[in-house]
Amino acid sequence: MFARATLTLVEPPFDTSFNAGGEDVWLFRQLDDVHHIPMIWCPGALVHELVPPHRASIDFLRQRRFSDGQLRCLVESDAGGIKAAGRVALWMAIGVAQLVIFGIASLICHPVSKAHAVRYHLAAVGGAGKLLWWRRKPRRTV
Repeated sequence: MFARATLTLVEPPFDTSFNAGGEDVWLFRQLDDVHHIPMIWCPGALVHELVPPHRASIDFLRQRRFSDGQLRCLVESDAGGIKAAGRVALWMAIGVAQLVIFGIASLICHPVSKAHAVRYHLAAVGGAGKLLWWRRKPRRTV
């Protein structure tokens, strides 16, 4: 948690040019990198969220995982500079590993456990998103 005034440090606090999610990641990254306000993971925090049925479908989860993979590299690339390029390259390499390892795991598990096969398939799709992140690059007006 942070004070509401913290949102005024980043303009706009939720950048709608992302269009398909990622505004929160961008905000947190800006707060951490630019304003040195770190975000801290709290595993004991409880969150209650109503999930509409269409968001529980495999198609939605596949699109979301791909988008999340893209977002990882997109946020890094927008930082600019050689350090950002290195981070993007690292995440793309991780994406290759995820695509190959989890793709193979999904194929192997499919005859035995469809649930595990789907889990691995979604992880592979996230890896593919890291490789194709540039296809989602938003046009910033800020």
